[in-house]
Amino acid sequence: MAERLQKIIGLIQREAKAIEKLSQHISTDVESLVQWILDIEGRVILTGLGKSGHIGQKIAATLSSTGTPSLFIHPSESLHGDLGMVTPKDLVIFLSKSGENPELNMMMPTLKKMGVKTVALTSKPSSSLAEHCQLIIDLGTIDEICPLALAPTTSATLMLVFLDSLAMTLMEERSFEPEDYALFHPGGQLGRRLLFKVEDVMVPLTEAPKALSNCSGRDVLHLITKGRMGCLLVLDENGLLQGLITDNDIRRNLEEHEDFFKLTLNEILNPSPSTCLPDDNAYEALLRMRRRKTPISLLPVLNEQGQCQGLLRLEDLVQQGLV
Repeated sequence: MAERLQKIIGLIQREAKAIEKLSQHISTDVESLVQWILDIEGRVILTGLGKSGHIGQKIAATLSSTGTPSLFIHPSESLHGDLGMVTPKDLVIFLSKSGENPELNMMMPTLKKMGVKTVALTSKPSSSLAEHCQLIIDLGTIDEICPLALAPTTSATLMLVFLDSLAMTLMEERSFEPEDYALFHPGGQLGRRLLFKVEDVMVPLTEAPKALSNCSGRDVLHLITKGRMGCLLVLDENGLLQGLITDNDIRRNLEEHEDFFKLTLNEILNPSPSTCLPDDNAYEALLRMRRRKTPISLLPVLNEQGQCQGLLRLEDLVQQGLV
């Protein structure tokens, strides 16, 4: 087993050395590629066969999610209609270690006629593919870690590392911020935390348990039980929040006052509960709930005029995956 472990470590080290070699070999043509992509009005199109194609699909997704519109086109499919996806405003990056794939070369006449910018990412700058492209990114001589020197291994790694680095450089050049990333990732936790506002997850006032400030203590028990949210919003006739009553307020007053039902509403409610605005970030509101000396699970939602708009509940924040 030790021998196998050492073999794997040795192969990893060979790939690591190849990456280091690439960092020293890469030329200023990369700067031209970055500028070309920043200047185009269209998209970055990636294409390649086999393992190179798999890398192209991954990078197309990475570019698109970080501010550079992109897509992958399979070379074979492109020759049977998918070239119609390409526009003169696009830029096409060809991924090919050898640069001698017939399918890639057969795409060239159409792309040249359309005036599309073309880039070859290859280890053979003198290949037929490279000769047809306007810009060449030379990966240098590649020592595949495959024992037969046949399976694309190191070459695929170098393409991935280079293109990931290109994508991240473009991301910085475009001043792509976390909010932008969240916009393209609404299904992820980061997206939800950055995009969701309080109004997106709150219980609207029409559905929240509420009572007017002239309500009796007995009515309070009935309404808070009927509402099934463990609280009661107390409003005046203009919809302004007068206070909040929670289950905890009820229990505390029952313990302290034997004549609970003789208490006025103002003696039961919390007249100055913590609140939030509809436009507040929902995740930040959650943090405010948690960071209090005594954590809470409810926040009345008020507009700028103090009128109640709804109720933000910890339960709803959890259901939306913000926790």
